[in-house]
Parts: sequence; structure tokens; C-alpha cells
Amino acid sequence: EESDSRGARYLLENTKKLSNVVIGEPSNNQICIGYRGRILLRIDCKGQNQHAATSSQVNPIQYLTNIILLMEKIADTLGQDKILATPTKIVSKSMSNVVPSKGQLLYDIRFSEEKIANELLDKLKSMIPTYCSIQKISYLPPVEVKPSDILVQSLARSIIKEGLKVNYIKKMGTSDMNVLYPITEHIVSFGPGDSKLSHTPKEKINIKDIMLASSILRSLPAEYSRIKNRA
Repeated sequence: EESDSRGARYLLENTKKLSNVVIGEPSNNQICIGYRGRILLRIDCKGQNQHAATSSQVNPIQYLTNIILLMEKIADTLGQDKILATPTKIVSKSMSNVVPSKGQLLYDIRFSEEKIANELLDKLKSMIPTYCSIQKISYLPPVEVKPSDILVQSLARSIIKEGLKVNYIKKMGTSDMNVLYPITEHIVSFGPGDSKLSHTPKEKINIKDIMLASSILRSLPAEYSRIKNRA
């Protein structure tokens, strides 16, 4: 998952169907039943090499800066509880005293509904200048499973067995759960660690939480069998 989900994508491309999958993700040992979708968006703008002292500039950096402001307005209109568009990289190459001939901007877009993401892209395409282009580099749809799913219920029983309260959460990011959902009958995400610290210098996992998660997962197959045999 840290390297573009290569393991999950290998399974997606080489496996017809998986019966039950538990994605190991930091959830504070709570049951994660949903993730937002993700679009990696690339925006390229063309300009013209000119001396920085030239008054009439065709500057792709300025175009990209305006697009960032435009994207903020569009996302605010749609609701940041439904979609979040984050610029993660902006690149241009030129001498320090020369206007670059081109610039590139990468956006990481997280969304709860596909129609909201499509609406954002449609509005952006209709408003950006003609010398800029948009390319969707990658796309993952949002995913959500029901608490009544047999694997989710089995995991809940395993947590209760440890004397803990069961909580169902939906996370703002994406994971291998988004990747593998299309080929999986039952899937859920679970694991020790605080997801708020993910991809930060303060990311850590308490050893006691690891041991607790291990105990919960060890009892999961037995709980699954009990529920399945009752059905």
C-alpha cells in the first residue's frame, strides 16, 4: 500500500475471486467499513520562455496558481465533507530569471460519491484556460460495506470477546480495500495504530495494541465459522 498498492493490484490482476479479506490498516483496533475514493489529477499549462523582466508574460506558474484558487472555490461549493482536493506537487523548469515554458500541477482528490467527483472535474474543465489540460492519472472509487456483513460481524464478535466496545468507522483516505473490493465477497479493514498519524514523522504503533489486534484476529476464523454454521 505504501508503494502504489502493488501487492493488492497483483491480486486484482491475477485472482478471479477472494472469499474473505482483512486489510491491515491503522484503525485504533476499530472496524473500518468504508473509505473515500481517490483521483490523482495532473494539470499541465503551457507558457512562453521570456525574461522575467518582461512586462507581458505568458506564465504557466501564474495559471497553475489561479487553478489552485479556482479548485478551492469549486470544492467549497460542493462541500469539503464530501470532497477534498489537495495540491501535492507543482513543477516547472527554467532559469531563475526566465519565465518557464510549461508547468505541471498534481492534485490528490478524495471524495465520498462518484457523482460529486465528476461534478468537480466537469466544472474545472469548463473554467480552466485553453492552454491548460487535465489528465486523470489514476482513479479508485469509494468503498463501503455493511455492518451486517458476515466478516464484519465476525470481527465484531472477536473484539467483544476481548471485552472491548465495537465501533464502526469510515476513513477519509483510501486503502487496499478500495482496490480489492471488486473481487472480494467479504472485506473489512482493521489494525492497531492511530490513522491520524499515518504518513507523518510521528507515526507509531503501541506494542500492546499490536498484541491486542493479534489476539482479535486469531479468534476471527472461529467466530466466522460459528456465524456461518448458524445461518
